[in-house]
Amino acid sequence: MAGCSKVKITPPVGTPLDGNVRDRGCEGVHDDIYAKSLVLSDGEKEIAIVSCALCVIPGDMVKKIRKIVKEKCALPEENILICTFHTHSGPSTGVIFKEVNEDYLFSLPEKIALSICEAKQNIRKVEVKFGSGEENALPHNRRIKMKDGSLRMNWEDLSLDEIDAPAGPVDPEVGVVIIEELNGKPIATLINYTCHPAILAGDNFLVSEDYPGYTMRLIEKEKGGICLFTNGAAGNINHINIFDPDQRRGFYEAERLGTILGKKVLSIMGTAKPIPIEKLKMIREEIELPLRKIPISEIEKAKKLIEGKEVKKISMVDGLSDEVYAEQILTLSKIQEKSVLSEIQAISLGNIALASIPGELFVEYGLEIKKKSPFPHTFIIGYANDYVGYIPTSKAFEEGGYEVRTGIASKLDPGVGEFITKKALEILNKLKESSNES
Repeated sequence: MAGCSKVKITPPVGTPLDGNVRDRGCEGVHDDIYAKSLVLSDGEKEIAIVSCALCVIPGDMVKKIRKIVKEKCALPEENILICTFHTHSGPSTGVIFKEVNEDYLFSLPEKIALSICEAKQNIRKVEVKFGSGEENALPHNRRIKMKDGSLRMNWEDLSLDEIDAPAGPVDPEVGVVIIEELNGKPIATLINYTCHPAILAGDNFLVSEDYPGYTMRLIEKEKGGICLFTNGAAGNINHINIFDPDQRRGFYEAERLGTILGKKVLSIMGTAKPIPIEKLKMIREEIELPLRKIPISEIEKAKKLIEGKEVKKISMVDGLSDEVYAEQILTLSKIQEKSVLSEIQAISLGNIALASIPGELFVEYGLEIKKKSPFPHTFIIGYANDYVGYIPTSKAFEEGGYEVRTGIASKLDPGVGEFITKKALEILNKLKESSNES
């Protein structure tokens, strides 16, 4: 059985936006943003999967939402997975940047909890179908190896003559889970895909779901029901094709690429097959992740750069300024704890597994988890239940680049990626064993 619901979570004009540095709050709404919930039941266990059009969601807010849901509609806290799909045009939640709309954030947990409880109220008998395919038009590895041995980002002004190759792979897989009433009417479509929704960046001041919004609206228009988008191991993956000098940013490109992905999803839906699900299975485990030790020299350099100065936000299309990095380094240097607590959660739907990761996992790790998982089909749900920042590979730390530079979004020890990958695979194996036992 399953039920689905969506609740509008669009912030008011003036609310600070997340994901990119901007010098002021949003100036309007291009398209409304939503919290969408899917509640599944096998008659004994209920599980909720929630996708929010936010950049990131803090673990404390997830705990608050789970508590509200437990009190209002008796769904166990540990059975709720809440992710964002990382739109860079969503409201700030205070994790990456401290500027927030306090009133909006105060009301947000209730709204997200409402979507879960409404989904539970809408529950009915369903058939579940699954299909997958590939769409290569969107994802590009944004880390670029140059012929001189340096590592650059694909949003920089790069000369094609000086480029060697992308520094890593992409994951073009499109996973689609379809929930239909017994008469064939769609209730929900759950998409999993791996690419940063940062086509709209620091020069955009309108609230938007970016390219996933265009994808979801196309599916809802063509098929009906509610479409949920989940992002994968997109830490080093975005849409920028360095070999296409005519590629645009902005809403034109978000619509173009979102429509391409939507048409691929529609194609996959046309060939999707029913999947038998006898019992829903879920495992959730807390994990302790060590924080990076910041060298004294880095702290002193940060102090020298901004000491006695007011750091003003200057809007940037991509990246962060040295002053913002310095401010964040000094903030991190004051943290007494040597680690952070977070969680990994895995859900099985028959022979399909969903593995949640609380941050921006590099695609290399996502591909490794998929390859080594005991399930025939495994999908990473990134930005889930918390946000611990970037989770780069050890190789990336050797190469340098944006994602490994110390800041609020890159604060973990270099070994965390291997640990999370190992832990996720352990949980998936436990999940498979419990599924076999049933």
